[in-house]
Amino acid sequence: GPHTRLVVTGGWSRDPAVLEAKRRRGAIETPLVTEAGCRGAALLSGVAAGLYPSADDLPALSAIAKEPA
Repeated sequence: GPHTRLVVTGGWSRDPAVLEAKRRRGAIETPLVTEAGCRGAALLSGVAAGLYPSADDLPALSAIAKEPA
């Protein structure tokens, strides 16, 4: 189906020119954690190291900041 949202993370989320180009396509969303991929890798490493019993026990971020179109 059609794409309904665009999520920008990592280095892309800090580049004003890239963000402006993406905004032309519609509203963009940026997660509360800019480096979401790094956060995910670190949390899963915590599971592997035994800091968390399972992925179900990881701390969650439930909100996504939305920018108007």
